[in-house]
Amino acid sequence: MQIRRSLPLILFWTVAHSGCIRWSANPLAPEIADPVRTFTEQWPTEVKRPFFATITALGNRVTASGIFDYSSPRDFRMTAITENGMILFDARRNWAGTHVLRSMPGLDTSIVEQIVRDLSLGWRMPESFTRMRVSGRQTLVQDTTADGIQATYFFGGEPLRLQKSQFALGTLDTLSITYKSYDSRGRAHDLSVQRPARFYSIQLTFTDEPQ
Repeated sequence: MQIRRSLPLILFWTVAHSGCIRWSANPLAPEIADPVRTFTEQWPTEVKRPFFATITALGNRVTASGIFDYSSPRDFRMTAITENGMILFDARRNWAGTHVLRSMPGLDTSIVEQIVRDLSLGWRMPESFTRMRVSGRQTLVQDTTADGIQATYFFGGEPLRLQKSQFALGTLDTLSITYKSYDSRGRAHDLSVQRPARFYSIQLTFTDEPQ
């Protein structure tokens, strides 16, 4: 009985502390920190690339292709067309928010706004390197976006790449973007986007060939 009464308290403590990471106040050695900074400096700040995506939302699954047009988290446009050649959505994010310009009849535009808003974070790199730590074979960087969102970046591999980024969007609501592969030019090629709290996921592959 005592164990059963304690379970809610244990569960609350686990949830409250599951995202806690101990960040050292001491700077990392240059041989660890410098490659991370170099990678972020070389990350393309503007992207306009064709893609193919499988979008699963609220139990529905659809495939689409289109254009991923990114200049900054506040200047991003994404156009998606179904395999039948119909517009799935055309949406843009700017300083005034996220706007659905066109969409398939019957499509919930709030889902489109959510997806475009989340994907606009996927190309963002950390702007501060004061919070860094090593975890196993990965180097983690944590900073805060202009909107006050806590972001954590996971770098690793050989050569060093961004492997995953996570954004704390609310209580028990984390957006995770996994960079599954890169092309021969070092550009992200396959991405997996997961936001379980909003019941959607995206598998996105850029379809342009390296020049």
